[in-house]
Amino acid sequence: MIRDVARVFSFVVREQDKGSIEMLNLPENSRVICIYRDHEFLIPEPETLLEAKDEVVIITHRQNLAKLEERWTPQRQQSTSQVFQK
Repeated sequence: MIRDVARVFSFVVREQDKGSIEMLNLPENSRVICIYRDHEFLIPEPETLLEAKDEVVIITHRQNLAKLEERWTPQRQQSTSQVFQK
């Protein structure tokens, strides 16, 4: 169960995101907790490299969600969600 200020966010790795998890430069209080690669569940190790099309699952503080969404949510989805928020 996720409680209080903890939130889960996921995104699909793009070409420019490939490489080490450390190179993602995640906000403070954010960690990669698992990766789905070719329908396989992986717990990342420090040396795990991200590949294009991996789905990355992050646990983070709720204050980081907007920053993560801005970076990894496709523009079309962002504009759609903005319509529903009005």
